[in-house]
Amino acid sequence: MKKYDFVIVGSGSGGSTAAILAAQRKASVALIERNQIGGVNLHWGCIPVKSLVASAKMLLHARHGEDYGVAIPHVSASLATWVNRQRLVIAKLAEELDRLLHRNGVEVLRGTASFESPNVLKIRHNGHEEMIEGKKIILATGSHAAPFPNIEAAAHPLTGTSNDFVHLTTLPPRLLIIGGGYIGCELCGVYSTLGAKVTIVEAGTHLLPEIEPEAGQYLQGKFEQTGVRVLLNSRVEKITYDASSSRAVAHLEGGTLLQEEKILISIGRHPNIDTLGLDRVSIAHGRAIDVNEHLQTNLRHVYAIGDVNGRSLLSHSAAAQAEVAVNHALGDTSSMDFKHIPFCVLTNPEITSVGISESTALEMGLRIRVGRCPFRNVGRALAMGELDGFVKLVAEEDTGRLLGGLIIGSHASELIAQVTLALKLDATVQQLARSICARPTLSEAIQEAARRIVSGPLPSV
Repeated sequence: MKKYDFVIVGSGSGGSTAAILAAQRKASVALIERNQIGGVNLHWGCIPVKSLVASAKMLLHARHGEDYGVAIPHVSASLATWVNRQRLVIAKLAEELDRLLHRNGVEVLRGTASFESPNVLKIRHNGHEEMIEGKKIILATGSHAAPFPNIEAAAHPLTGTSNDFVHLTTLPPRLLIIGGGYIGCELCGVYSTLGAKVTIVEAGTHLLPEIEPEAGQYLQGKFEQTGVRVLLNSRVEKITYDASSSRAVAHLEGGTLLQEEKILISIGRHPNIDTLGLDRVSIAHGRAIDVNEHLQTNLRHVYAIGDVNGRSLLSHSAAAQAEVAVNHALGDTSSMDFKHIPFCVLTNPEITSVGISESTALEMGLRIRVGRCPFRNVGRALAMGELDGFVKLVAEEDTGRLLGGLIIGSHASELIAQVTLALKLDATVQQLARSICARPTLSEAIQEAARRIVSGPLPSV
């Protein structure tokens, strides 16, 4: 039986990061993957979706070229060409990941892993079995899209999760998206930009239930301007098939029927724990694996990172957790900071948040001050023709300590890093207001929002 310092199960953002970091610390590492190296993030999640989002953004720019003095006649696009580009992006990143794993001496093992004993895993692949032993074991098996519970068999071919839709090459004329979270909203932007008639059904009171209501309300307004229909406080009870129209039919509570060419089911994700044999070694879990602040399970040599522990289902969070787990396993006192993880939605405009929101701060009874700067007041945004959105900062009233931020607008997913770093350093809005931003840049909106808490606005030209 082969023995390793680290055995890592799952090669997504968390698992591949953990494997490379451990190998760089001179540990012997086995990385087990039952599907494609890179996991959901690379092949069905963030990278494929963001590639499509980039194509949609380029199409919008081309359509409005005359606004910039650039005439582009006969602008056209197709979902099939976008997916072809997407495949090239995935292939390039997959090749680079393979190279990194090989260069760092990580041994990649194919198959499905399950516990035989606290330190021994059985790997099953194509009818073969192999046992390996790990001094430290990191579970990074990710998650899968939650299934919809009530679909008529004949309607199944017209429904799918994001795994199915990110590689769809034919644009459906009519599309229903069940779930108004970030995955559904990003794909809504892609398909509606190409001309699909999209309806989003969300059970909650606003889109993007992951973050504060203001963000979802703003996005709803932008969606509706482009013809997207948004139904809030609505639930789909079942999906049936209408043979006369060859369409799927969504039955909403209250009796409303929606006939659609395709239905995207985006109602959350469930951790992948069923095949791990957790109960065989008494690892504590519910729907997700229980972990402490160091990401250890109740078996202290076994760690669980990323979606599988259910704490933060984001790719960059999984990568950060990988670093904490590896460092702690090698003797560091690292613990995971879940308070300052940026949340990004690549719609048009982009929406990002980090830290404590204004609504949450008020619910907590905190005394706060809020500063806003609309991008229409920022010189660079005007020059770019990107006027949507704003920066909002939340700070403690007495001390000025930054608590959180919301950014809606062009390049928000890049700008949020500045706010995240300020939070990590326990900075105040006074310090942000006194920082020097290059001019003209979009980052001036962050400085200006801080300044509006401290004193008042200044010109941005």
